[in-house]
Amino acid sequence: MSVTPRSPGDPRPRPFHSDRKASRAPEQTAEVDTAEQTRRTLAEAALARVLEGARERAVHDLRPQPAPATALPPRTQQPGA
Repeated sequence: MSVTPRSPGDPRPRPFHSDRKASRAPEQTAEVDTAEQTRRTLAEAALARVLEGARERAVHDLRPQPAPATALPPRTQQPGA
């Protein structure tokens, strides 16, 4: 059985998650597998949404931007100065 220590202050080992999963009844294992698949699907959907937002921002940043409204007109030199 594979074990990992809980924390530096607690020397008692604890079993890995896979060890606990192996001791479940088949119905429980199917529920755990379904829950894990749902978690993965939601994580993939969230990642896809983040990537889509990044693409939209990148496209927006590539569009030509209008000149700032506070730009001063170029100065011209006065004759005789």
